[in-house]
Amino acid sequence: LVGDGNAKLTLSLIGYDKELESAMAFVFGSTFVCRSMDAAKEIRSPSVTLEGDIFQPTGLLTGGSRKGGGELLRRLHQLSDAEGKLEVEAEISRRLPLQKKFMDLNKQLDLKLYDLSLFESRAQQNEHHKLAELVQRIEEELDEAREVSSLEKAIRESRLMMLDKKIKSIKVQMQSACKDLQRHDTTKQRLIMEKEAIIQELESQVNTQIKSFAKSELRSKLKECDAQIKEQQKLQQKLSDANVDKKKMDHEVKRMETERSDCSLKVEKLLEKHSWIRSEKHLFGKSGTDYDFDPHKSREDFEKLQAELSSLEKRVNKKVMTMFEKAEDEYKGLLSKKAIIEKDKTKIKEVIQELDEKKKETLRVTWEKVNKDFGSIFSTLLPGTMAKLEPPEGSLDGVEVRVAFGSVWKQSLSELSGGQRSLLALSLILALLLFKPAPLYILDEVDAALDLSHTQNIGRMIKPHSQFIVVSLKEGMFNNANVIFRTKFVDGVSTVQRTVTSK
Repeated sequence: LVGDGNAKLTLSLIGYDKELESAMAFVFGSTFVCRSMDAAKEIRSPSVTLEGDIFQPTGLLTGGSRKGGGELLRRLHQLSDAEGKLEVEAEISRRLPLQKKFMDLNKQLDLKLYDLSLFESRAQQNEHHKLAELVQRIEEELDEAREVSSLEKAIRESRLMMLDKKIKSIKVQMQSACKDLQRHDTTKQRLIMEKEAIIQELESQVNTQIKSFAKSELRSKLKECDAQIKEQQKLQQKLSDANVDKKKMDHEVKRMETERSDCSLKVEKLLEKHSWIRSEKHLFGKSGTDYDFDPHKSREDFEKLQAELSSLEKRVNKKVMTMFEKAEDEYKGLLSKKAIIEKDKTKIKEVIQELDEKKKETLRVTWEKVNKDFGSIFSTLLPGTMAKLEPPEGSLDGVEVRVAFGSVWKQSLSELSGGQRSLLALSLILALLLFKPAPLYILDEVDAALDLSHTQNIGRMIKPHSQFIVVSLKEGMFNNANVIFRTKFVDGVSTVQRTVTSK
């Protein structure tokens, strides 16, 4: 009639105990609370407005003159709201300690969960955890292997037997090959040493011969040869000049003889051709005639030249050319010997330089490998430290041992304790062992300054490598030995007891 929310039953707005439900229904069960007078007029039941006006079904209206009377229900409503808020605040204040305790427990739970995750991650990285995973994986593989049929097992066993035989034969071959390799290495080292000794001896001999030869014989012979060569050059120059003159004269004589023969032929031809020549021949060469020429003068000049040539042949020594050729051959032989010696010297220097380069390269490779293993072994034996082999000023004439604790490098090894120096020396020995193992090592109480844990570590590290003879008084060392020799006094006599440990 009046719309939703404009009127409500009074009983729904009042709080009461359950045991009073019948009484409250009798008193307030038929009364309404309305928002306005218009809504109260429409309802045919007793009703009260929010201003405090009372309407009866008979049409009686009371109220209007009371001041503040209509505010009672509003105040009751506000009172109920305030009481609800007070109850909520009281409940909040009561639960605040519980909330604080809950927050603290929640923080502790987060911290424990974080610690648990860290522990799990460490446990996963731990060697025992890895071993457990490995064992579990091996067990799974074993379970899978158990499911294999008997036929496959038989085939596998036969294959394993064949493989064992092959492995044994290969081991025998490998042992023989190792022996051959060791023998070849020994021979190679011996040959290298002999080669170096021979090269040094040859170099010294060659240098001595070159120096002595250059100082004594070569200079004197070169001076003599130079003097003879100069004299021979002068004689050769004179001889060449004389030969040139002789050749010129010979050529001239031949030319003249040729001309003479030609002239004779021409004269005969002319005489045959011209008959008048015979009648006028007596006039040839006479002055005042048409045939003025002097053939006798030309003959005299020819004879003079021949005489001069014969005199020159008497003064010139013809053996000088043979002596000159002999000296020239000796000089060329000395030059060839000198070139051979210089070539051999150059080859020897190149070989020495090549050997020096190989030596430096071998030293560099050895230093890099030993330095790497040396630092790794020392860091393993003594965690939190570093060690290295450092050449002084970048040369390979020697190396210095440097040790660092954390990030601080020690200036001298005297700053280390006895145990630390023992670990350092053992690390260097083991690094050299990894690079080029020796057949046998003898260690005399190297663990005297070490505690039990380091002694055990050293014993485990040297066990799988070469043969070691170790003198020790600590169990951590000789518990890892294959054979133990114990010395003790029995009835005043020193005895030795040999014990072979089980593998």
